Amino acid sequence: MIYRLLFKLVLRRIDPERAHALAGFVLRGTTAFAPLRALLRRTLGPRDDELRVSALGADFPTPLGAAAGMDKDGTWFEGLCALGFGFVEVGSVTACPQAGNSGRRIVRLPRDRALVNRMGFPSRGAEAVASRLARPRRCPALGVNVGKTRLVALDAAGADYRESARLLAPHADYLVLNVSSPNTPGLRDLQAQLERLASLVSQVRQELGAVPDPVPLLLKIGPDLQDEEFDAVADRAMELDLDGIVAVKTPLWVGPDSRATRKRSRWRATAASREHL
Repeated sequence: MIYRLLFKLVLRRIDPERAHALAGFVLRGTTAFAPLRALLRRTLGPRDDELRVSALGADFPTPLGAAAGMDKDGTWFEGLCALGFGFVEVGSVTACPQAGNSGRRIVRLPRDRALVNRMGFPSRGAEAVASRLARPRRCPALGVNVGKTRLVALDAAGADYRESARLLAPHADYLVLNVSSPNTPGLRDLQAQLERLASLVSQVRQELGAVPDPVPLLLKIGPDLQDEEFDAVADRAMELDLDGIVAVKTPLWVGPDSRATRKRSRWRATAASREHL
């Protein structure tokens, strides 16, 4: 009830991306004080030992975590952990800094309780994120999700992901290769072209071999693949001996006549017309 009032009276009047940044700022500032951070942990943290999960060589106090996209640059993951999440996945992080898509990148659909998201991997770059993750942290488990730098050609994607792995893997409990974003041109070709995917995984594995402690390697794919595509990617993941697959994302599963679809279509048409001005 309190959140609904806050959303109706305050948050919905703020641009969605600004609201997200404001939430991060407030949470980061609040949890910077040890007494408040401890109070949050006691109040919101998991209390039942039956929730504990051991996976990927890490101990998760609860299987509920914050997925990549929430904390893109590793600036407030500790605050999220203080809220009771068992793990946080930072990212997606790109090897080189980039701004992501231009213009309005997030649109609320209140009636559908949904968002249209076309951020396009905004990132401060792997080096900047690595410097933050290198500091002592207060988080049960931390994953890092890496994506392809927008201006890098697909043929050079292996080296791009490898650079991110070199900088970030030493500070992660697991590493995720994101090949599923619809907002990076050509990126999904990496999950569709299996030989190219195998080459990418091989190059990143070579880099991970230099990390003192083994880091589990996972692959993030789109949830809207066809059944035969899922089977092909899963088979190749087994052949490549990957440690896991992340198969969740934020597609908008709505019918062709829904309000969400109509509004999304109008928004995309407007965005496209602006790009040609």
